[in-house]
Amino acid sequence: MMSTEEELREALSRERRLVRGLLLWGTLLSLVQAATLTLLFTWPMKTAPSVDTPLKATEVGPKEKAPVTAQHPTGQVPFEEFTVYPESGSSTKVGIIKWRSEDGEKSLEISQDGRYFLYIQVTVQKPDQDSFYTVKVSKHNDQTQSKVLLEDCFRGKNSNESPSTGFLGRQVQLSVGDKLSVTCSPSALINTTDTATYLGYYLLSM
Repeated sequence: MMSTEEELREALSRERRLVRGLLLWGTLLSLVQAATLTLLFTWPMKTAPSVDTPLKATEVGPKEKAPVTAQHPTGQVPFEEFTVYPESGSSTKVGIIKWRSEDGEKSLEISQDGRYFLYIQVTVQKPDQDSFYTVKVSKHNDQTQSKVLLEDCFRGKNSNESPSTGFLGRQVQLSVGDKLSVTCSPSALINTTDTATYLGYYLLSM
């Protein structure tokens, strides 16, 4: 007969074999599961079109509308740039700055509704010492009150350089019949060089 010590050894040996077998089985199951998941997510699958799947808008029905871009009857984007009109020149102080375009016109009236980029720069000559100048670009029409679109305040330093608003610009909504005006307060001698003082706008979208 086997002694108690031998029985314990035999029982421990069987237990070790059982644990090793379970570990091996668990490892195999894990490998099979990993391989299955890999194939599931990487294997190319083709699905038949469902009867309930809606058709694309490009196949039937109306097409999507293209975004509205800034167009003009002539095929060109409306664009205007102005320089100082001679009577608003550097020989006389002015409070309301008048403008002219390349073709000689000086109207600042908008001819088409839309979103515009409006920009300006005004440079003062021989400023009064320690004066502060305010330049405003406003729009007005017969139906609405005047509204300031651009504004800048700068100091008239007593130096060799002419004080200026610098380049000012922003997007604004303008309508047919809107008129733009530019004022300088207090009145000042305006630098009429086209690179020093100018005003312009161009249509972004309708």
